[in-house]
Amino acid sequence: MPLARGVREKPPTRRRSDTYSLSLRGGKLVHVTLSYYGDGRLSDLFVNAATPGSMLRTSFEEWARAVSKQLQYGAPVDEVLKTHKNTHCEGGNIHCPAVEGIHGWYASSLWDAVIQLVEAEHEGG
Repeated sequence: MPLARGVREKPPTRRRSDTYSLSLRGGKLVHVTLSYYGDGRLSDLFVNAATPGSMLRTSFEEWARAVSKQLQYGAPVDEVLKTHKNTHCEGGNIHCPAVEGIHGWYASSLWDAVIQLVEAEHEGG
């Protein structure tokens, strides 16, 4: 059942979460955590990238917070993903071994890599 307009479904304090590592060129790792409501719906997205306090890290934390709020206010996962998919940045082609064994892919940016990871975990959801 869809949420009433303007109503946020807060995630439970204790919830299932899965963390993945994405490797950037140069060997740096980005950690992505997906958290779920009790019924299996995606509730939160957390991205831990770069040095604490850096502009890159802050940008990703705020972007993930915005995506999480969209989900908590009832936006369908596929619509949220479509909004952010194929974001291109200079120096793309991020190797993402977290899903390579099954899905083997490259992303055009870190944002695109995170979206592809969520898509891979939520096919058909």
